[in-house]
This record gives sequence, C-alpha cells and structure tokens, in this order.
Amino acid sequence: CLIAISTFALHFIERKRHADSTTLSGLESLKPVEQSSFQVGRLQVSAKVLCMVAGFLGFTALSYEIVWIRLIRIYTGSSTYAFTTMLSTFLIGLVLGSFFYNRHLRLNPGFCSDMDGQIKLLCKSQLGAAACSLCGLLALPTLTVLNALANVINGGKPLTSEGSLWLWYGISFCLLILPSTFIGLGFPAIGGLAAATGKSVARAVGSTYAANTLGCILGSLVSGLVFIPLIGSQYTMELLIIINLITAFMLLRASSIKLKKSRMIAIAAPFLAMALLVPPHYLESVFCQLTGGKVLAAKEDAIGMVLCADYERGRRLLVNGTMYSADVPQGLRYMRSLAHLPIFLSKQPKKVLIVCFGIGTTAGAAACHPEIDHVDICDISPAVLSCAPIFERTNHGVLKDPKVQSHVEDGRNFLLRTKNKYDVISFEPPPPTDAGVVNLYSKEFYELCRQHLNPGGVMCQWAPLHLESYSLWKQLVKTADVFPHVTLWLPISSEVLIIASNEPVSLNFDELTARMNASDKLKQNLAEVGMSDPYQIAAMFFSGESDLKRVLSGVRSVTDDRPTLEFFLPYPGKSALPTELHDFQSDVHTICQGPIDESRLKVQLQVAEDFKRAGRCAWSDDPQGAARYYEHALQLDPGNNFPRLCLKHPELK
Repeated sequence: CLIAISTFALHFIERKRHADSTTLSGLESLKPVEQSSFQVGRLQVSAKVLCMVAGFLGFTALSYEIVWIRLIRIYTGSSTYAFTTMLSTFLIGLVLGSFFYNRHLRLNPGFCSDMDGQIKLLCKSQLGAAACSLCGLLALPTLTVLNALANVINGGKPLTSEGSLWLWYGISFCLLILPSTFIGLGFPAIGGLAAATGKSVARAVGSTYAANTLGCILGSLVSGLVFIPLIGSQYTMELLIIINLITAFMLLRASSIKLKKSRMIAIAAPFLAMALLVPPHYLESVFCQLTGGKVLAAKEDAIGMVLCADYERGRRLLVNGTMYSADVPQGLRYMRSLAHLPIFLSKQPKKVLIVCFGIGTTAGAAACHPEIDHVDICDISPAVLSCAPIFERTNHGVLKDPKVQSHVEDGRNFLLRTKNKYDVISFEPPPPTDAGVVNLYSKEFYELCRQHLNPGGVMCQWAPLHLESYSLWKQLVKTADVFPHVTLWLPISSEVLIIASNEPVSLNFDELTARMNASDKLKQNLAEVGMSDPYQIAAMFFSGESDLKRVLSGVRSVTDDRPTLEFFLPYPGKSALPTELHDFQSDVHTICQGPIDESRLKVQLQVAEDFKRAGRCAWSDDPQGAARYYEHALQLDPGNNFPRLCLKHPELK
C-alpha cells in the first residue's frame, strides 16, 4: 500500500510540474510509439497472444518452484534451511536468465529489432525449461546415492548440520539452476516483444506484466491446491512440461514464423514419450528400491508426499522423505507410552485428544482403555489418515472404533476453534527441525493446551533427544514450564516424554494395577511392549520437578517469535544420550505413593538401565553390544516382552 501511495503521489507531482510535456512515469501522456519502428522482420503476433504467453510463463514459473521444492525435499529434508537453499537457487536462476538476455542485447544491438529472433529465443527458453525439468525429474532418485556417498566420504558418519546445508545447496543448484535460468530468460523476452505490439510501450509492457503476475498467482494456487493433491507431483511436473511445449508452439503458430510439422513432431516426441514411458509413482518406487524397501502405498495431498514402505526392519511411514513413524519394537513402545502414560497419570480420564496420527499406534493404545469415552484424532494430512489400514496390526483399526473421531486439521487451529476440554492431550508432531512445525513446540501452544485441560488432566509431548543439540533440547523441555508441574519420562533410550499438568502427578501401585488389568485388550497392548507391570511404568520415570527447575534455570523457552528449534544452525553441538544426562536424573520415589515393593522396583530400574545402554550401543552401531544388554534385561525380567521383541528384530541380527 505504501509503495502504491508513493507512486501515485510522485506521478501527481510530476504531472503538475510537466503538464505540457511527456510525464516521467509515462502512464498518461506517453506519445504513441510508431508500431512500424518495432515491426522489423516478419512479426505478426498480437498483444492478446503475448498476454496469454506471459500468463503461461508466470503459471509455469511458480508451479515449477512449488513442485521442485516438494520433490527435492524428499532427499534434502524439510528444514527451513533446505527450503531456503532451494528457493535461493531458483531465484538466482531467474536473475541469471534476465542477465543473459540483457547481455545478449548489449553484444548484439540489432537483436532489439530482430523480432523473429526474439520469438525463437522465447520458444527455445520454453523448450529448454521443459528439457531440463524432464532430465531433472528422471535424475532425482540418484540423490539417494549422493547422500550415501557423502556419508562414506565423511568416514561413515552422518554429516554435520553445516555439511548437510552445503550438500543441500549443491543438490539444489545442480537440479534447479538450468530450468530456472531458462524460465528467467523468458520474461524479459516477452517484455521486449510486448513493447512492439501496442500503441503505447507502457500499456503493452504493463498488460504483459499483469498477465504474468496473474499467471504466477494462479500457478501457486492451482498447482499447490489442485494439481498436486489430485494427480501428484510427478504428473504435475509432466503437465508443466507439456504446457511449456504448448506455449512455444502457440507462439510460433501465432507469428509468421513457419516450422515444419515434421520438426515440431521431432521436438515434441521425447516429451510425449516421457509421459507414456515413466511409470506411475516412479520417484517413490525408485526411492524405495535404492533404500531397500517396497512401496505399499504412495499418496499426496496439499501437505506433502506420503509413502508407506515395507523394509526388512519393519513398515515405515515417510512424509516428504522423512520417516515419521515405524512399527519397530522401539517405536511401538514409546508411541504407546504417549497414550498409556498420561492416561495412567490422569485422575479420571474420559476424553483424549491425539494430535498427529502417524501410523495410529498412540491413538490405538488410547482407545484400548475402557475408561476412555471419546478420542479425538487431529492430523493435518488426509493422506496420512488414509494409510491407517496398512498399519492395522499396530493401531488395531482405531479409526473404525465408534468412540474415535478423526479431524483433518492443524492441531493448533483445532484447539483454537474448539470449546472441548480434555483429560489427556498427547501429541507427537513432526521433528522440530522441520519448517513450520515449531508452532507445536512453542510456549504459546502449551498455554493453549493448558486452557483445554480438565482439572486433573495431563499433557504429554514428545521430546526427541536425537534430533537437536543438547542446548536446543533443553530449550524444548524448558518451554513446558507454562505448566506448574512438569516431569520427564524415558520409555526408550532416545525418546523422552514430557508430562505436564496443572496438578502434581503420582503413581499409586495398587490403583495402577487395577487400571492396567481393566480389560484383556488393554493388558495385551501393554504386555506387547513390556509395560504389563506397574513397576515397569515407574521405571520409565526420569526427572522430577525440582531437578528440572534446577538444571533448566536460565534456559530460554521456545516462543512463536523466537522459534529456535526451527533455526537450529546457531546452536551447534551433539545430541545428548540418556546415560549422560546425570543432572536430570531424579529418584523415582518422588513420584510414588502408597506401599512399594522395593525388590521389584530395583529389578525394573536395572532393566530400564539396560534399555538405555542398549540404545546407546545401537547409536554407536554396535548391535552385538545392544543384544547383550537386552539379553541381560530378559534374564532379570523373563516376563518382559520388550527385550524379547528387540532380540528378534533384524536390526540386532
């Protein structure tokens, strides 16, 4: 608005000062440009056709940007930095395209009047963008090999955040720089042509620019909200390539330049062959083959590309290339803990809200509790919810349960609009480093959750140790102190659960035993992951309120206007292992009430310590060491099914 007001003000001032001469802005009194001075050669293209071409250029430019970013993030991750590198490369390509066009004009002054030459250049830019996009689409799966090669060069270790950033930038540059340069070449060319077709240069160029802008708007809307959800990113890319061809041939046909049909067919044939020969879900299939998996389902919606794949180590749910969930033993244990733990710690749980569905393990566990009357499930991706039947052996067909209701909506927006209150709110958002996810880890979101808890209610949040540096992980935990009572629990070595509530939580073993045995379905769900004994629940306790306040004193919280989890590069450092968090460790007796069998508690605490050490061995790529700790845990507690599951898993064989 300020720019528009300033422009009109300057225009009014200049008109008043130069009322008898051509205004500097050229919007009103620019003398008509003699059309003949521009129509050198055989140019016969109308202004309407050029506006249509300009619109197509804008449409494909923004559409390509959206599709490329979606496809490349499968291999580069979904962080803000990955998005930035892709966007900056695309913008650099647009600048280079304009630069090369202007440089060509300077080196060839006669090219301004060679309209046939400009039409041919514009057509070549469209064919070039189509050809580079086609080659890039076919070459995308090789990025999996590049990622693996980078790790080998790094001595078999994952790259640092900075190293990954440079790798992402290199990948983005190689794939995007050529198509974006050809796209950038098209706009100044269409502007030059437009100047030759109208009675007013300003009006002709302005109309072309307006058509291009409208095309950009439509491209971003239609591609992101219509094409990709309906036909997927692969077919959207192919459609854009075809639009490039149509644009080039339409411009040639509208001009006086003649091109033989045989030559047009020869140009179009490779692109048409692509549409026929590239199989459906080509990218997903090759991605799974290169990573040792098999595609079970591949779906897309406005949120992202959802892939269900079967690997030797279990079934996985991947969203935009990032593994969100899997049915491996460790995953089943901590994801079921996200439901069982807050329900057991809640006073009288009746209503539960599960934010982020994943493969449905948490929701399925919550529905097993006979005392729960209603479960609301909230996930922003309809494609994720539609994959639930693939993981029915894990989620027990939870979406078919009559007391369960699913909502396709962002979890935070759902809480903002609903008036419902819950006894348990549990959520496992995408990794906090993903772009746009930090709003489910911020202080403001926790405050919103607190407002929607009933008296005696409990909130449970996933706080992964392995995805952030130690300093950022402490900020994540510190943010929960909007609740007066916060504790940490550790179901497996790398996944910490934050339990936050308005009232203190505690474990009464007699009461807990009765609640755990409330139904056979619940008992089985607990026993499968080694949580059939109330002392096994108690052994997951990690840190109490007083120790948290002491360790986190002076640590800043994550807020909406200070989303440090998303912008993680300024906070380098290694992730913390549970065995190294000595300052956080609290005595389990601080959370227990009533009579305690100290011998049983001691055994389970030792088993929990074996789980931690087994996890550390797994992190260090020492499966034999992990197997030894699981075997020791099984000797201590022969009835515990979790170490037995882990020992049978291919990861330890």
